[in-house]
Amino acid sequence: MTRISCQKVIPAFFLAVILSCLGTVSQAKVINRIVAKVNDRIITQEELDEAVQASLIEMKGKEKVDPAELKKKILERKIEESLLSQEAVRLGIQARDKEVEEDVKQVRSQFQSEEIFEAALEHNHLTLDMFKAHRRSQLIIHKVLQGLNKDLDASDEEIQKFYEAHKDQFKQPEQVHVRHLLIRFDRSMKKGPARDREETRAANLIQSIKEKLKKKDVSFEDLVAKYSEDTESREKGGDLGIITRGTFDKDFEKAAFAAKVGAVTGPVQTSLGFHLIQVLEHKTDQALGLDDTVEFDGTKDLVRQFAKRALIQEKSQQQVDKYIKDLKEKAIIDIPENQN
Repeated sequence: MTRISCQKVIPAFFLAVILSCLGTVSQAKVINRIVAKVNDRIITQEELDEAVQASLIEMKGKEKVDPAELKKKILERKIEESLLSQEAVRLGIQARDKEVEEDVKQVRSQFQSEEIFEAALEHNHLTLDMFKAHRRSQLIIHKVLQGLNKDLDASDEEIQKFYEAHKDQFKQPEQVHVRHLLIRFDRSMKKGPARDREETRAANLIQSIKEKLKKKDVSFEDLVAKYSEDTESREKGGDLGIITRGTFDKDFEKAAFAAKVGAVTGPVQTSLGFHLIQVLEHKTDQALGLDDTVEFDGTKDLVRQFAKRALIQEKSQQQVDKYIKDLKEKAIIDIPENQN
């Protein structure tokens, strides 16, 4: 499975703000001074602060950021967006109301309910009209960028060179196809007699089930159907599908990758409880050729096609970067000193 992302290119400056219900937004009033002038357009302190706050909310808990550095990056993004908006006006590019409505509808669908969506707007001090205006601006910028990339392609020779340069990223990782039988025990239970009794019950039950397997008059699937407390996998004979390292509990993975194909190993204890594990297939790490078929993000295709899309993505990013650079060189950009 290739580790190269084959998603559509969306440059950092183009990423739309995803509303969050977490975090707090400062309600302190600021002096709405000019922080940048891009040709005849201005960017105000209020606009910059709102963009910075939105980014902080979006990244909260994920990574540490230097506020001053983040502010600098956001200002640069706002300048780039202003240049692209001006270019859209020059080219006569617009976003129709129906497009905006569909886009907002798609964003709304990411929330569990309309009430949560409205609460997110209110939490970020946005009205629906303000949000629609923001999305309209993003759609227009997206159209400008789409126009740059519509004719991009990659020749067989280019794909081959790209593949050779990134061969270590086109690999099928070691994987096992497993099924399991689970007897639940919550290790987070408060220590005491009740916890001890529950742990003993689960441990004794899983051990007795394993003993039944030794008699060879009952199958693993039969025991899963009768005893497993994982209701989702129980209906599939305990099948968990194919797993790779780093995707499951460490103790579960260690046992699964060490087990012989067909054998039942365990009991293995995890945060869910006690497991019996059976490995149905074990594939070692292997390099993939251009004409091998792989599945990536739910899509099956030739490695060649994944490599082609990744290469076009790379070309697209380079083209967008050059386009932005050219716009900046032609523009008159004034950033007053003392931005802090």
